[in-house]
Amino acid sequence: TFNATKQVSVGKDVYLYGTINNRTGWVNAKDLTAPTAVKPTTSAAKDYNYTYVIKNGNGYYYVTPNSDTAKYSLKAFNEQPFAVVKEQVINGQTWYYGKLSNGKLAWIKSTDLAKELIKYNQTGMALNQVAQIQAGLQYKPQVQRVPGKWTGANFNDVKHAMDTKRLAQDPALKYQFLRLDQPQNISIDKINQFLKGKGVLENQGAAFNKAAQMYGINEVYLISHALLETGNGTSQLAKGADVVNNKVVTNSNTKYHNVFGIAAYDNDPLREGIKYAKQAGWDTVSKA
Repeated sequence: TFNATKQVSVGKDVYLYGTINNRTGWVNAKDLTAPTAVKPTTSAAKDYNYTYVIKNGNGYYYVTPNSDTAKYSLKAFNEQPFAVVKEQVINGQTWYYGKLSNGKLAWIKSTDLAKELIKYNQTGMALNQVAQIQAGLQYKPQVQRVPGKWTGANFNDVKHAMDTKRLAQDPALKYQFLRLDQPQNISIDKINQFLKGKGVLENQGAAFNKAAQMYGINEVYLISHALLETGNGTSQLAKGADVVNNKVVTNSNTKYHNVFGIAAYDNDPLREGIKYAKQAGWDTVSKA
């Protein structure tokens, strides 16, 4: 790039004076080409559903996807979920439009968001120390080396099971550390996609979404618990029944449902679980 600072005309020629590669001199304008102006590029906003985590408390959220417009601090929303519904790319910068944890709609740059947030808390003890304590308990930890057969776990078994750095990198086992006390704001459509083919739980996305918001519980936990308790939505307790004269009736006109196994005591889980559901008024799967 030749940076010109002045020009003179000599006959029909124009000469420019400037600097290139740390050298200064005159260049005929005929030997130069003016740079082509780069036009701003903007893609159309498209639907995009994903719940991100705000990772930059020093960043900002905007009313429009434009850094030159009014901006507001993300400090109060740091490490909070951001439920995205739209994505737009402007001049190479990806913007996401969605809902903040207080319900406000906003645009946030992708660089201020993360797909997940893993936080480590210091215990003041090394892995070997805590594993030694656990392995030395009076009632020894158990391990299944053969399906259905439990045996005593040795020190290495215990250490392996307590290695949080390893567990945090496992795509499935990391969910044992999932924060349960706040919703992820997963869209109802996404939940329904996951529940497809799950018996009476199919199309119950709105109910799980409402429960998560109402009680401040992670949707993933609620869904996982319900799937486990109901055999993927196929148990009689989930499909519903009534208790008449202390007997279970499965062909009654009004059925009561229990999808979390609440009060379904082991001595008589179906009858006890349906009795509780009837007392609670859970006459639809969504209420349960």
